[in-house]
Amino acid sequence: MEAIEFVVGDQSPIVNLPLAQLKLKKNLLVACINRDGKIIIPGGNDKIQGGVTVIIVTTNTGFHDIEDILPEQDNAFYVVVTRGHANDRLCAETVLRRPYLYLGMIGSKGKVAKTFEIMKEEGYSEEQISTIHAPIGLKIGARTPEEIAISIAAEMIAIKNHETESTMSKELFETKESG
Repeated sequence: MEAIEFVVGDQSPIVNLPLAQLKLKKNLLVACINRDGKIIIPGGNDKIQGGVTVIIVTTNTGFHDIEDILPEQDNAFYVVVTRGHANDRLCAETVLRRPYLYLGMIGSKGKVAKTFEIMKEEGYSEEQISTIHAPIGLKIGARTPEEIAISIAAEMIAIKNHETESTMSKELFETKESG
């Protein structure tokens, strides 16, 4: 079983539609909606509003079917944070095949470098990989989960407001090349 958490954008096609009208893939459940800190266990008549956090639970394995869960949008923001990092590369590769404005992946510099190396071996170009913001978040010296969340949100705001350069990818490639 996997859980996927995402923030619903104001322009998402699912905004203000009753859950009963959403055409979700089989074996998917909208487990909860976080609206301004209030956790809602939704029913069929509940509507997802822009800016809320939604957690989807699925018995489907892997993230090959993410296209069926999230609408395809040029201005989509994707944050890859999986338990134990087992599926981070798979998620990132799936998103790389879609249009997006932001793709961020959590992880240590070492884990990210190893993930990027595997992706290069699989045929992904340095140009494609360099669009991934990893390790995710602005460099603000974040240590606690709350500070890390703020650094991630700050990076996403910077991208939304037209700052488009990835924060760490170039540095990681230069480190890899120099040893």
